Amino acid sequence: MKVKIKKYIMACLPARFLRYKEKDNKAIYLTFDDGPDTIVTPKVLDLLKHHDVKASFFIIGEKAVQLPEVVKNIHGAKHTIANHSYYHRSFANLELSQQLAEIELTNKTINRIIDFKCVFFRPPGGIWSFALLWAVIKKRMILVNWNRDSLDCRDKSAQEIIKLFKAQPLQAGDNILFHDDNVKVCDILQEMLPYWKKQGLIFSALSTNE
Repeated sequence: MKVKIKKYIMACLPARFLRYKEKDNKAIYLTFDDGPDTIVTPKVLDLLKHHDVKASFFIIGEKAVQLPEVVKNIHGAKHTIANHSYYHRSFANLELSQQLAEIELTNKTINRIIDFKCVFFRPPGGIWSFALLWAVIKKRMILVNWNRDSLDCRDKSAQEIIKLFKAQPLQAGDNILFHDDNVKVCDILQEMLPYWKKQGLIFSALSTNE
């Protein structure tokens, strides 16, 4: 019964826990989870470069080991690389010690590939607990989720998602969740990046310097 209650509480905690104060920040933050991917990530990088947009990539440690060159390309393009756990298992099913072990292993993996220390962390599915939050803070990291889900992992076509974005304009400080292991995201970005740029929106990668 305690396990079920714990899972329920964690699932009900708000997905929105942002490091940034939206009212004081004019930038839009594009964030990509679940990569790197052999096909989608390079296409996303090309689109971001073409439109001169910086973004943040929440990397799965296990995938980083398999695709170190893609991780290096993300870093070389001056995007922010962040921690998204090692195996992408639901943290609701793991003890805190197991959660922290995945975070630490991913940090070490990324550091070994690009000599970079991750500051930002996002748990799989955005599921977090106050114990995890406090543990992440003690590790001098920042837990950051999102406030706008692109729905690219849902049963919606790229065109349906594009229509939603146009019907519900982005706001300053928005942190948007995408996934760079889903080819659908390329079609969305191909249309929406120039659309957003024409609106005068400013895009930034997550940074502790802001």
